[in-house]
Amino acid sequence: MSNSLVPVEFKDRAGAMIVITPDDVRNKLCNPTKSGKLPSDKEVDLFLKLCAHRGLDPFTGDVFLLGYDSKGGANFESIVSFQALLKRAEEHAAYDGKECGVIVVKGNKIEELAGDVVPTNVQLAGGWCRVYRKDRSHCEYATARLKSYDKGHGHWRVDPHWMITKCASAKALRQAFPSDLSGLYLSEERQLNEITEPKRETVADLPGILDQTPSPSSAPDAPAEMPAEVKDLFDRGSQLPD
Repeated sequence: MSNSLVPVEFKDRAGAMIVITPDDVRNKLCNPTKSGKLPSDKEVDLFLKLCAHRGLDPFTGDVFLLGYDSKGGANFESIVSFQALLKRAEEHAAYDGKECGVIVVKGNKIEELAGDVVPTNVQLAGGWCRVYRKDRSHCEYATARLKSYDKGHGHWRVDPHWMITKCASAKALRQAFPSDLSGLYLSEERQLNEITEPKRETVADLPGILDQTPSPSSAPDAPAEMPAEVKDLFDRGSQLPD
């Protein structure tokens, strides 16, 4: 450990004293790269300062240091948990709740569905979220396109609906509370260079589909595959017809 690195001490939002040492970061709070690399002094120092300045408690799962291998060598990023974002929003006096769900393709149109349960007769295209503040007349609205986030492996294969909903929610929360949440990202939002597994083909891989404004809707009442002419429009990068 470098002599320039020192422990940080700060109080969390509940007033409890937290002490984090550089050795804590390397031995307890860091996920090494697949090749076994550990963070540099600079990366450890940045992590310590982030925790102290934002009041993040890594011992309760608020944040951790994630390592990955790239062509340029080992890299480390500070990753926060979804619950850490929700807790900070909940603690804000202006927070007035949120709504979230998925964006799906039904026939030749796209729609918003509340929640992350998707019928088998529609195709998943993305996620959406609205965050409300008591001191604003309009909500903060954000969407997340599946193609931009889906890593094609891990929990993305099992439950892409919930994963993309979390990404949209994280975006909307940061927009609604920039002073508290800016610069804090989930692992689901990061595209780490060591990912090599092939991506699953989805409708979100087709251009043009998310250029429309989705409209809230109930679940589709009749199964229908995407029409061939719509697929052709996607392949040519055109807009869907009205």
